Amino acid sequence: MAAAVRVAVRSDLLLARGVGAARGYASMRGGADAPHKRPTLRIRGSRDSDSLHYVRRGSPWILAADVDNTESLQVYSPCLVNVESDSGVDWGVAAYTRHSSIAARILSRDRHVTVEKGFFLTRLERALQLRQQIYPGEEFYRLVNAEGDHLPGIVVDRYGSTVVLQVNAAGLDDHIRSFIAALDELLQPAVILLRNDSSARGLERLPLLTEVFRGPYRTPTEIRENGVTFLVSLLVGERTGWFYDQRDNRALLVPLCKDKTVLDLYSYVGAFGIQAAAHGARHVTCVDSLSSSIDYGSQSAQVNMLQDRVHFVHAKAERLLKHFADLRHPHNRNSLPEGASDSDDSAHPMMGKSPGPYLSPPPVEWEERVKASGHMWDVIIMDPPPLSPQRKVPPSAVAKSAGDMMHSQKRLASEPYAKLLTAALQVTAPNGLVFISSAHRDVGPAELRDAARRACLCVGRTCRLVCQGGASADHPQHLALPGGQMPRIASMLVHVE
Repeated sequence: MAAAVRVAVRSDLLLARGVGAARGYASMRGGADAPHKRPTLRIRGSRDSDSLHYVRRGSPWILAADVDNTESLQVYSPCLVNVESDSGVDWGVAAYTRHSSIAARILSRDRHVTVEKGFFLTRLERALQLRQQIYPGEEFYRLVNAEGDHLPGIVVDRYGSTVVLQVNAAGLDDHIRSFIAALDELLQPAVILLRNDSSARGLERLPLLTEVFRGPYRTPTEIRENGVTFLVSLLVGERTGWFYDQRDNRALLVPLCKDKTVLDLYSYVGAFGIQAAAHGARHVTCVDSLSSSIDYGSQSAQVNMLQDRVHFVHAKAERLLKHFADLRHPHNRNSLPEGASDSDDSAHPMMGKSPGPYLSPPPVEWEERVKASGHMWDVIIMDPPPLSPQRKVPPSAVAKSAGDMMHSQKRLASEPYAKLLTAALQVTAPNGLVFISSAHRDVGPAELRDAARRACLCVGRTCRLVCQGGASADHPQHLALPGGQMPRIASMLVHVE
């Protein structure tokens, strides 16, 4: 089952900076940090700078528009910088790039600190202590969550003796070796993988690469969560291989699935669905559009001896949900959530004509079971990637105040979620549950509640909000990030009468 992954170990590329005589003091020194040799970033005065206002209140971010000496810093970018205000007040040391709207991320408020192994080890020890308190005895969790663990731009996920590292902040690539040395001292991992292929690195114009930094890595990797085993690929899977941010939501939801039928949409390898089956769900359907997710998910069901109660279907989740809703309610096209538009039906996968939902022929046994159930489920779980609306904010809203503009933007962002909920409510059995999660920055708890309200009105069903949640406890957030900029997920569980 496991196949060796042949990936060249090319750690020398981590320090490569391309062509150019002046790419920053750090690259010329081979990655060593020297506080007295760093260039200095000056923040504009408080009257002209939002960043200075937020930095004074603890924010680690400095926006590009608020850097007073951009031209003199360009020759060093990306690099570490000492930060000071235009009046000469010290604000610490930061990782700087001229390519991102977030120009600098503060690592420490002490500009004299040296960013080397000891610095990283102290931060890692604090991060590990928190995880050991939250999940005692566990070895599967997010160890470092960037700004939330005071290591801006750095993500580390732990999978037993394997760790996956991702660096999303320019200026820190030169210090990966020091970081890994600290990680070695703390955990002694057998395998270290680099997943430096994120979209965030692209935004900062960093090289995209995925590689085995050290160790004999073989795929798939076994993950244990809530007593269930999963098989995943850590080098080519989603994110760093697993969605730890939904761990606590899964622990809350799956016990409620006992003796229920479950539809797990956007399932990946069945993180929700297989755990639901392990907790006594009568039958589970997992739907994903990636064939690799279907393969690993099916293997995971077999490993847990749940293959008789878990079926994986290779399909577009939103199209399949709409297909089932249409079978029960043929006039769906005339039923849209309040505020939604039908002018873009042909373009939106949730509305109007679209290709069939299946990407591969579904199992015959599964089709017969679904047909016999009347295309209804007791529990529907939806954990989609960030969904984008097909419409834009109308000119009338743009011309209004910033508050009106923000309201219109959030309302539009929530439309795809309202459409998903509208379809889901039409195939949820009485006394059922619907779980939905949003990773969209403009769709938080309030927007999800509004989407659910609109969907309930659209289909004429009565629902109750059971609970709302967010990312798991191993994803701490920096409380001082500017409003609306804090990375988040929002989730909601509703009871359908």
